[in-house]
Amino acid sequence: MKKIILAAALLTLASVVSNAQQVVDNTQNTNAFNREYTSQRFAISGRKSVLGYFYGLKPDCAPVEWMEVKIAQAPENGEAKLVDANTLPTYPAPNPRVKCNDRSVQSRALEYTPTKGYVGADYIEVESIDSSGGRSVYKLDITVK
Repeated sequence: MKKIILAAALLTLASVVSNAQQVVDNTQNTNAFNREYTSQRFAISGRKSVLGYFYGLKPDCAPVEWMEVKIAQAPENGEAKLVDANTLPTYPAPNPRVKCNDRSVQSRALEYTPTKGYVGADYIEVESIDSSGGRSVYKLDITVK
């Protein structure tokens, strides 16, 4: 009887340790809600470009409750601003939101105007945080021609 109880206790302890390890693994996996993207963009000196659109949709295509978007690092050789704009989403398959791509949605557009006469590299960093606790950082390396 003592052997059966001891075996059951060890099995229970192993299960608790296993579950604790899973919890630790889940809290360490920040990729699901904390992402960084780096992309290369091009702009023409003195001319305004729209470098990206920021939006958040639920799987049923409804907008998320809220999403804060801000310029975390402004460019050194031009002006960047976020403005309200409509856009078509561009979710890639197999994302379930791919069905939303044919519907216009409210977004924040990143407008960038390099200083007239400037040619060279510039950089902008944009951060978004949404109602599900997700955070994304967009790093834009810009070549101004």
